[in-house]
Amino acid sequence: MTQAARDVLALHRFIDSRQNTPHEWGRAANDCVSFVLDAVKAQTGEARASKLDWHDERSGLRVIKREGGLEAAFDRYFQRIPPALAHRGDIAGVPDPGLGIHPMIVEGETLVGPADRGNRRLPRRAMTIAWSAILPAPDTER
Repeated sequence: MTQAARDVLALHRFIDSRQNTPHEWGRAANDCVSFVLDAVKAQTGEARASKLDWHDERSGLRVIKREGGLEAAFDRYFQRIPPALAHRGDIAGVPDPGLGIHPMIVEGETLVGPADRGNRRLPRRAMTIAWSAILPAPDTER
């Protein structure tokens, strides 16, 4: 199994491109999962978790339920790592009362993800779980 390379410049360009994009549910839109999956693709060139597909909040919540929650879905498609070892571009999970976790991208000392309009940042210490953007999950079809 090969490990994808990480293109940090492409990741920065992706994050900048979403700076003024409003939050909207949908795999082709700008919700937290779409943002994270698109950030992974931007930096690795790999489209991961293609089975996660939705077009609005209702269908998104159905997909999350079908997957057993966001944490289980990310475990299925990505390799979990200790938060302290998460690098720029890896996936961070922040506690969320509605969804269990809110996925974001590690930017360095901050985490970034979509807000109502543009990007929202939280301190790295908000992360309680993490996944590698470049290591594939064991025994997973992507």
